[in-house]
Amino acid sequence: MKKAFEKWTPVAEIFENDTRAVFEVWGRKYIFDNSFLPTSVISDGKELLEKPITMTAEFGEKHGEWTDFYYMPFEKTDEKAIILITASCENILANATVTVEFDGFVKIELRISNDWEFSETGRSKAELSGLYMDIAVKSKYSSLFHYWPNDTTSIIPSQFAMNSGKRKDIKLPFKPYIWTGDENIGLGVFVGECDRQFIAGDDCITVSGNNTRIRFLEAAPKSWQGRRDKWIDGLNPVTYTFGFHATPVKAYSANDENYKICQITEHEILNNLNDEIVEKVKALGAKKLILHESWSVIQNYGIVKDEEKFKRFVAKCHENGIKVMVYFGYEYSTLMPDFNTNGSKYLYKNQNGNFVGGWRRKPDQRAYMVCYNGGYSDKFLERIKYVMDVYGTDGIYTDGTYVPWECANTSHGCGYTDENGKLHSTFPLLAVREHVKKLYEIVHERNGMIDTHQSTCCIMPTLAFADSYFDGENIQARLTDKNMTFLNMDAFRTEYMGRNYGIPANFVAMPNEGRSIEGLESLTLLHNVHTRAYNFKDAGYETKIWKIFDELGLDNAKWQPYWDNNISSVDAENAYTNAYETEKGLVIYAVDFVGNRLITLALPQNITKLTEKLTGKIYDVKDGKAEMVLPQSRASFFAAE
Repeated sequence: MKKAFEKWTPVAEIFENDTRAVFEVWGRKYIFDNSFLPTSVISDGKELLEKPITMTAEFGEKHGEWTDFYYMPFEKTDEKAIILITASCENILANATVTVEFDGFVKIELRISNDWEFSETGRSKAELSGLYMDIAVKSKYSSLFHYWPNDTTSIIPSQFAMNSGKRKDIKLPFKPYIWTGDENIGLGVFVGECDRQFIAGDDCITVSGNNTRIRFLEAAPKSWQGRRDKWIDGLNPVTYTFGFHATPVKAYSANDENYKICQITEHEILNNLNDEIVEKVKALGAKKLILHESWSVIQNYGIVKDEEKFKRFVAKCHENGIKVMVYFGYEYSTLMPDFNTNGSKYLYKNQNGNFVGGWRRKPDQRAYMVCYNGGYSDKFLERIKYVMDVYGTDGIYTDGTYVPWECANTSHGCGYTDENGKLHSTFPLLAVREHVKKLYEIVHERNGMIDTHQSTCCIMPTLAFADSYFDGENIQARLTDKNMTFLNMDAFRTEYMGRNYGIPANFVAMPNEGRSIEGLESLTLLHNVHTRAYNFKDAGYETKIWKIFDELGLDNAKWQPYWDNNISSVDAENAYTNAYETEKGLVIYAVDFVGNRLITLALPQNITKLTEKLTGKIYDVKDGKAEMVLPQSRASFFAAE
């Protein structure tokens, strides 16, 4: 196992017989028993599945039965195990390549072939008329649900559609990725990179109760219809590539380096990095400094105008205990010297053959969205090595790098043309996965860190290879101090908390009229998540919160969240309370999203006093109750005595 992947453990593979195999990775176990699909998925010692995952093949009114399973070990290393599986059902046969990787991603490459014999009659006739997969996760572990993308296009996530929240009965068109779970564990499903060979319409994916059905075919494959399987004119196999990923994907870390971050976005500052900036960052108490896109003259390339000056700035940060992370993203710039040669090959294209995106920035350039199926990955990774080795940086902040946006650029293998000649897009999830896996290895070989911005996109096959993620930009305009309801509690616990995925999260904070850093942080801290400010002014408030976490030892505390809290409670609707059990004593967090009304906190009987750490105000506790009036959407930390 490579040292860069030390947060995981080698894949363990056990073949109990020719039709039963067990695969163990960090924190999880997958069992295949007379199936080419998992029959058992265990995370944190808990069985996630109510029943084995099944693939149902229909033959008219008849549901076929899969038989004649055979497992063949094919390849085994510390980082992955590959087995080949065969099975038959009526007059079709299935061959599958199952790859289990060390981060827990299970990829299944399935080929379904029509049976064949030397005859003009009988089994050479195509009889398959439908195909669907059922995934039933136990109700107690599937209260929450997430899918991606959140709109009809993935290029710009909608600010009006919430794709995370409480699991409910729902029908969806094809989506490349879905997840269901609770606040601690869950199961992600990689449905596929495109909708080819899936049913069209709004019910490709159906959630009913705790069962999710994915519908592949509702008739014979179009290329099979009206034909027989002949030696000189065969019926081509129908192929699917999909997968599963139990969560969390690695151990969750409450290290304060995951949130004591100062992020500089202003172009003017980034073009004048100096000792004064270092002193400001140090005064905030930040452990990391993220330099946004303008640190590099060419977008997403990592090149500065004055290398010696930049290296001195990084060294000055290090002298003051500050790690430096620099922006890399999702674009390829018209300022690149080889744009004329490689632009058309590297970039995303839509179905009209045009580039997508096109951010304009200084110095003047357009930066279009780059597809990591197109060959830019190698150049990107070489630049990461360069900036870490030569400039001395400590890691990278990636913008969109982990998101497999839709692409129809056939010159590099994306997109497909249907039987009517229409070009469709594909989602290059597997290419992005391989890109970020290599990225993770390069950065961690150098003891660095990766923070990624991935609005609405919690896809574990890619996100597993980030150290933290930064979410919430697309919904900022929907949030105000007086109305946080668009981002409901179920949605936050699903998408923005990170514990269920094993990856620490920060929340985007863009204060504006009616939306303050204090208001945003009151919501995020309720979930033990920190905001990340875009300027020094707002970062000053965050510093106050950091000091409270340090003083009271909250990072290492036993946390009881509002949905599972037997220590404290509150008697008002839209008010919430958490409890931290620390070595220094009990700490209560409370927030009232209505505010300016009398509320009562219920507490243990031995508590006699609460001291609010931000204001210093003291509240008496009598008979286990404390009455108070809290301002609307403001965080309150109470040290209990």
